[in-house]
Formats: sequence, structure tokens, C-alpha cells
Amino acid sequence: MLDIDAVRQNRKIIDLIENHIEIKHYSGVYSIANAIKEGQRLLHAVNHNQSAIAF
Repeated sequence: MLDIDAVRQNRKIIDLIENHIEIKHYSGVYSIANAIKEGQRLLHAVNHNQSAIAF
């Protein structure tokens, strides 16, 4: 994505790309234990001022 001129010209988009974390969509989480683990990972990212983007 960083090869796209419109992306390179927008610092907020660059920050999102550089600081993102990935989490699984709830429909891809097959157990309560996995859901809790994903939630803990997201909370850790938020507490460390990282962007959280779900795919």
C-alpha cells in the first residue's frame, strides 16, 4: 500500500499501516479460549498506543 501516491501523502494512513496489529474476526475464532486470547492481544496493543485494525 505504501507504493500508492495517495497513501504516501497522508501521514495518518501511513501511521495506521506502520502501527497496525491484526486480530481475527469473531467468526474465525472457534473457541472461548481463542476469543479471550485475541481480546487480550487487542487490549495489549491499545494499552501500548498501537493502532488496532481488524481484518
